Amino acid sequence: MDRKRLYEVIDIEEPSEFKYYENLASLLEAEEVIEEDLIEELLKDLDMTMLAELFDSYFAEFFRHIPDEENELLLATETAKDQLHSLLREEMTPEDYRMLAEALYRFRKWYVLDKRVRNELTGEDVSVLDARYDMAAAKLIGSETSYDFTDAGYADDGYDVLVSDLFARAEDSAEN
Repeated sequence: MDRKRLYEVIDIEEPSEFKYYENLASLLEAEEVIEEDLIEELLKDLDMTMLAELFDSYFAEFFRHIPDEENELLLATETAKDQLHSLLREEMTPEDYRMLAEALYRFRKWYVLDKRVRNELTGEDVSVLDARYDMAAAKLIGSETSYDFTDAGYADDGYDVLVSDLFARAEDSAEN
């Protein structure tokens, strides 16, 4: 993939247009492989405060469609969200951009590309994204789904979240 194709995928012509929920959703949910270096180039042109707000919106929508009994998925996704947020800084260094791009690449691999979730009704292995959308659709139309998220753990992939970042985010949430 090249920059032009990435911009097509996320529906922008230039990075300044990346400011909507749909842009982030397209980046996170694209079924094509997007290399870390392309993600990093894009990130360098984005406002990190705006990106943090987009992450919040995206994950709020994500959680809205997950049944409360899907504890493993909820925990894995909360870990992913916290890990991504912990890498955002007001003043990003080149290393910060690299780490955030790597984290987004790994998130996308976990979320879209890997088939780690077992559909217990069909026996098929699917991505977390496919299971999420199937559960959301089933909720709307009243059909039944059953997924095993045992092998879909996010923390198992070696991600670290700084405890200090978690406390800072909790304090910010309490103030708001």
